[in-house]
Amino acid sequence: MEIIGKSGFELVKDLLVNEIDFSGVLEDQKASIKIRTSELKDKYPDKVHLFEQYMESQIAECDELENDIIGVTILLKKESLELVIFRS
Repeated sequence: MEIIGKSGFELVKDLLVNEIDFSGVLEDQKASIKIRTSELKDKYPDKVHLFEQYMESQIAECDELENDIIGVTILLKKESLELVIFRS
């Protein structure tokens, strides 16, 4: 939080992404990935290994997002600038 203050911003609100349930969204994404890779494997049988690797990496990423990563959304406000006039 010190970095935010030093950068000229004020923290208004923060929200941990874990407070929002994304499990349904991630399950939908995994299902869509599996369906699409299956379609592509049928269309391009010589590239099955590429689609398998892609699917595995994307499923692993979804699992990581669901279980290992804590996201946060922050709302920042630019601190008001004071006009300083130096008179000699």
